[in-house]
Amino acid sequence: MVPELKFYTSLFYEGQLAKQITNKSNKLSREEFTELVTKIKQRKNQLQHYLNEITQMLQVTWERKEIEVWLVNMYHVSFSHPLTIAVMNPTHVRDIEEIIDVIIHELIHVALPLHPAYANALEELKKDYPTATKTIQIHILVHAILATYFQKLRGNHRMSMDIQYLENYPEYKLAWDIVLEKGPEKILEKYLGMTIGASPL
Repeated sequence: MVPELKFYTSLFYEGQLAKQITNKSNKLSREEFTELVTKIKQRKNQLQHYLNEITQMLQVTWERKEIEVWLVNMYHVSFSHPLTIAVMNPTHVRDIEEIIDVIIHELIHVALPLHPAYANALEELKKDYPTATKTIQIHILVHAILATYFQKLRGNHRMSMDIQYLENYPEYKLAWDIVLEKGPEKILEKYLGMTIGASPL
């Protein structure tokens, strides 16, 4: 059973996150933010479908019945525990399509540790990429899964936009470079034992 996605906002939570950042002015009006949250909630069925596809791809079993998705009206790094999505990035307000892809990125982070080969995969990645940071090593797997997600469900144009955005983040960019060089299907087969048809990268 795939967990149900439930979306939440909280001024208190935003206030706690705001203590970690210097640019506190980069945010939407409450009306604009509420409108964007409504648009995200309207895409819930689509997101549930994507989560179901990723669950089948990874062949993982969920123990939880729901996943809380916290939407915050600020620029902050999005992260998976608790799953928190910032609607701003340093240069612009994220549009709904970019937000969908960021949510999926973070959901992959939540799902990956459920894979029985995950712990061993991290050890193998440390051996194969000893000078890479842990962030790079983890995102080699995340981006390999994302590449399959984009090609199967969203189109290569969405993947190109994700890669372009991450040009400003060296660790994430390097992880994408490795995935594009090696091929996502080869990475997933080597580290997670997953067999996926070759993709036209």
